[in-house]
Amino acid sequence: MQILTKEALSDKLSSELAWRKKELSALKKLVGTNSGDVDVYLRSSICLLYAHFEGFTKQATVAYLEFLSNQGLQCWSLSKGLLGSYLYQKYGKGIFASNNINEFEKFILLCRSDQNHKIHFKADELFSAKSNLTYDRLKNIFERLGLDPSFFETKQKLIDTKLLGRRNNVAHGESVPVDKEDFDELHIAAIEIMEQIKTQIENSVVLESYLLNDKVDK
Repeated sequence: MQILTKEALSDKLSSELAWRKKELSALKKLVGTNSGDVDVYLRSSICLLYAHFEGFTKQATVAYLEFLSNQGLQCWSLSKGLLGSYLYQKYGKGIFASNNINEFEKFILLCRSDQNHKIHFKADELFSAKSNLTYDRLKNIFERLGLDPSFFETKQKLIDTKLLGRRNNVAHGESVPVDKEDFDELHIAAIEIMEQIKTQIENSVVLESYLLNDKVDK
């Protein structure tokens, strides 16, 4: 089903978050009630926590960009971050790697000719199956979506070292210890991050902050 309205986007984000929180709640209960094999559950839990962190970020981003693509927006009506993402997605990969002034002139002409066209985003441009969701990638995604990444600044070490680093260690078969305190911290953080992503996207849609604001975006 296409995401055409604010309500449809909110429903999609809510359903994505709900099943993930339910599964993580079941995981927390499992960890708390299996003292004999708790080390195995704790190590396994890191992979699932990271999977939901990355999975929700991707699905929420895809849903948001699908919503924007269905609004009939013209590219010059977009906020600075989204406009930059759109122009780079459509024209910029080869041009920004070039030192040829003629290529830049072509780019300017293309931008001018495109200003009244309806935009369409390719969500997969923001994600690569070969790249992990580090703090820097998450920050970059938020900036390209025109959202505020400041919430994640205090969570850089938690994302890169405690969650992603340990997930990679476990996934590669290394004997990295994970204790109950680690799990509790990461469980809370994963849910907080997913809720923050949902909230920011919903606020952007309600406030229409994805549109150009002359006072902010100059």
